[in-house]
Amino acid sequence: MLKIDMHLPANFLRIDTDPVNKQGLRIAAGIGLEDVKSRTPIATGRTHDETVLIKESDNSYIITGKTQRTRDNIARLDKGTPAHVITAVNAKVLSWTNGFQRFFSKFVFHPGTRALKYFKISDGAIKLMVQAIKKSIKIG
Repeated sequence: MLKIDMHLPANFLRIDTDPVNKQGLRIAAGIGLEDVKSRTPIATGRTHDETVLIKESDNSYIITGKTQRTRDNIARLDKGTPAHVITAVNAKVLSWTNGFQRFFSKFVFHPGTRALKYFKISDGAIKLMVQAIKKSIKIG
């Protein structure tokens, strides 16, 4: 039996199966990871690269971020953010460019981001995961 829990916090996906099917679970979890990463925005760089598969137990894997920073980014990308103020904390001012001109400010009003809702396993990948589990079961 394959169980995929997508109702965890926004930055975790858990994949479980029967303990006797370790090889099939590893293959299925890898399929799930590749499916999630295929929808992760490449422009996010580190978040894309640090979305990983972690073995939780003999019959459970988790797809999540490698670090807390990555897990936080996954949640922000997946769920979106409301409009908010960004304030300089580790420097006196913020600095950015639009390609032509450099800007400086102690704070900026960020308009927020739309939810990408990408951090889930697609129906097509779930079918492939089930096939991987079935193939790995040895009968007889």
